[in-house]
Amino acid sequence: MQRGTIINGDIRYELYPEGGEGISIGAFYKYFNDPIELRLNPSSVIDRRNYEYQNADNAYTIGGEIEIRKGLDFINEAFSVFANLTYVYSKVKLASTTGGGQAVSVNRPLQGQSPYLINLGLQYNSENEKWNGSLLYNRIGQRLALVGINDLGFPDVYERPRDQVDFQLARKVLQGRGEVKITWSDLLNPSYFFYENIDSKKAYKENTDRLFYSYKPGSTISVGFTYDFNIGKK
Repeated sequence: MQRGTIINGDIRYELYPEGGEGISIGAFYKYFNDPIELRLNPSSVIDRRNYEYQNADNAYTIGGEIEIRKGLDFINEAFSVFANLTYVYSKVKLASTTGGGQAVSVNRPLQGQSPYLINLGLQYNSENEKWNGSLLYNRIGQRLALVGINDLGFPDVYERPRDQVDFQLARKVLQGRGEVKITWSDLLNPSYFFYENIDSKKAYKENTDRLFYSYKPGSTISVGFTYDFNIGKK
């Protein structure tokens, strides 16, 4: 396996109409030489699959991003929202060998790269700066999780889209030197769902594609306390 290299470039336009508010629009391109992917070892058998990191020949991604931050003064000055939307098109090229030993060219998405990402958030900061909180939403598009070898009977494994919601609330105490924070990660706790893509279409079809595995990670609730001793400050 060789070390991969990346050449990238991006262009961005930013506008800040008011303090704490902004709009950003950008486009980007990345070229990968010898990208590293998690792919099936050809020596695998049905009841024992071995996946290992291997180099592809090259790959590229191209996409766009938009980010918006906006205060909700018309409702309450303590609230604000933000949104980040990203679209990514990716393609990887590699020299693949069929079961008969014939070299063929393969074009497919880059392993692990989602075609889109969505991040939304609602934030709260009280006027006296004692309370702050956030409610965050994240969604990733379906992505190639494990690269298979169709000629050997091992289709590619895709991960279905998944929604995640996180909540956080914090309160300043002890004259602002201390902070109590409550964090609830993955409120909805949907399953991670991986499937073998049998047909040529990447979208999951219940009657065609096969479940590879799924699991629920569980929600996490944590309570923390921090204190600033302010040592060395005047």
